[in-house]
Amino acid sequence: MPQTIHTVDVNNDGIPDLIQDYATANNTGALGGFSISIANGDGALRPAVFYDYPCGVLLSPMAVGDFNGDGKVTGHMCASQAQF
Repeated sequence: MPQTIHTVDVNNDGIPDLIQDYATANNTGALGGFSISIANGDGALRPAVFYDYPCGVLLSPMAVGDFNGDGKVTGHMCASQAQF
């Protein structure tokens, strides 16, 4: 299950897309990841594309926005080394 869900226009087409943040361990050895689903414009979403976080890195929930005022959306997270 996602830890956070963001609706934001990822591809600058004026239609909100979906970013889901999975900050938990999964079967690939990564400590979570995120997915991006691009909206079709008709209320449906394209299949999600998944990205794993690096192994051994713990990340805080993702923050999404235009942080530097350039009109482009970026995602940011804080990372720390996992200790087992």
